Amino acid sequence: MVAITRTLSLVELYTDDTKENVANDCKFPADGRTAWFGSYFAGAGSESEYTITLSYDTDDVNALPKKGTPELERVLSDVVTMLKTFELKPPIVISRIEPLTAAPGAIVTLHGSGFGLKNFNLEPCFVTLPDLTMAPAAVAPDGKSMRLEIPQSRTIVSCDQPGYVDIGGNCVPVPPNRAGIVECPRVNDRHPTFCGVPFSPGVYQIEIVGEMVRSNDVTLTVTAPKGASVSISLLYPNNGVLPGDTIRVRGQGFTRTGNTVKIGSAVVSNVPSPDGSSLEFEAPLPAGDSLIRGQYYFEASVANERGKSNAIALSYHYADYTNPNTLRWRPGGWAYRPQQQAPAHTNTAPQSQPSSQH
Repeated sequence: MVAITRTLSLVELYTDDTKENVANDCKFPADGRTAWFGSYFAGAGSESEYTITLSYDTDDVNALPKKGTPELERVLSDVVTMLKTFELKPPIVISRIEPLTAAPGAIVTLHGSGFGLKNFNLEPCFVTLPDLTMAPAAVAPDGKSMRLEIPQSRTIVSCDQPGYVDIGGNCVPVPPNRAGIVECPRVNDRHPTFCGVPFSPGVYQIEIVGEMVRSNDVTLTVTAPKGASVSISLLYPNNGVLPGDTIRVRGQGFTRTGNTVKIGSAVVSNVPSPDGSSLEFEAPLPAGDSLIRGQYYFEASVANERGKSNAIALSYHYADYTNPNTLRWRPGGWAYRPQQQAPAHTNTAPQSQPSSQH
């Protein structure tokens, strides 16, 4: 499969008497001259991928046109000239986005065409944040609009070197002006820590990507959410969490007692905060509808008498939490226990998989 755009490159395929081809019993012209048997044309761009080939239909290798003949050179030149006149349109086109400005958690709609393209696993994507996890978008039956939710949070990773922070997926020295910079603490010497932070306001480019296809991009301005009495600025770890893990939260507006943490539909009640800006709790068993099918992916928030906070995404380690053999009790709650490999002489049934959650 090769993409065809107005910028083309010609790849010509000729008989080649290399050792590899000779070993494969390839047949060559009797006169020993190199012969042409096909060409294809390649380019780059947002267009869908096409296969455009030229070939000579014969079983007689001696009938193939010889390399360098005026007739062959003229034919190939004419084909390139013809293809450069094509006005190919991408199969996925975004014509506009509504609204142009929105806050995290809001719904925006992409308008255009080709959003219903089958078998390409199309997803909206922030160009500068390609690894950002987003809830599945809703595509209209006619494929001309796509509704998506602006994430309320994103994940950053702890850095190995002191004085470095994760910015845009890269560990870089802490800028002199630390305004808006959040550092993800490293809590394990062997593994990095994944931290959830609020989605940053700014101007972003959104596109739709899929397997071997990509749309144009449009501009979306993400505004800061309205001020709230209770807010989360950092939650960690927020990825690969196991029931019983200690989850730490930083923010503001927490009360000394009576804070309620909600993860999906799981609730941890009466979580204390000695300073009003931090709290800790043990992760409960996952419960509720996952935001992403087939995963344990939820939103975590804190509520108390002052109000409810923003939400930070939190995902659990993939396991069958409905099977009591995968859990062990310890003070404070249930914890995940990896399955031990059965002895060679023991017949064991396959482990069940967690049911897909919606």
